Amino acid sequence: MRGIQSFGLKRHKGYLTNLIIGLLLGMCIYVLKYFCFYGLGKFTVEGLMPVEYIIPLLSKALIGMLFSSLINDILIRGYWFRYFNENKMTRGFVLATTIIYVLDDSWNEGFHWINLMFSVLLGVSLAYTVYKTGSIWMSIGIHWGGNLIYRTLYGFEGQGVYKLDHVKEGILYDYVSLGVTALLMPTIFLLLRRRNDNTSLSTKQGKARLLV
Repeated sequence: MRGIQSFGLKRHKGYLTNLIIGLLLGMCIYVLKYFCFYGLGKFTVEGLMPVEYIIPLLSKALIGMLFSSLINDILIRGYWFRYFNENKMTRGFVLATTIIYVLDDSWNEGFHWINLMFSVLLGVSLAYTVYKTGSIWMSIGIHWGGNLIYRTLYGFEGQGVYKLDHVKEGILYDYVSLGVTALLMPTIFLLLRRRNDNTSLSTKQGKARLLV
């Protein structure tokens, strides 16, 4: 158990609150993005899928996306959380984990400047939650919430809860996606601006400053 906790999974005071806050943040960001897409005509909604399709899909998304987010955050932020703690360093944590996240996304999604910018915006936001809270719970929640909404709309094989039609692609929607994702960092900053407890990574080195 101690080994798992050292990767940022310690059940410290407020860890469940951090997870729930992250979940709600991730869900809100993605809901906002898809509402913007809908308003700008990226797709039309022709109705809902049958209940017998929706329930298994949402169950799979709820559980599957939790474990997917957990594994991703342990590998990308949890491991380095342990490394920087053990070496009593805070400088470079956000930068290092953001670079790793960008490289991981580029490997999975392909290299494109839109993907690069999206990964940077999200990577910095996720890493900052670890820096301020001293654990990866909020980061897991954000990942989980965003992925949950994504699977709700698009499913696992291109068909989600809603029947989408007239789906369009275009640079406008990429810009909207980046703009909405960019809202995550200031929101997190405002939520955690007063956070300065003993679990915070920023307190491990006294007055050490965050470098991004």
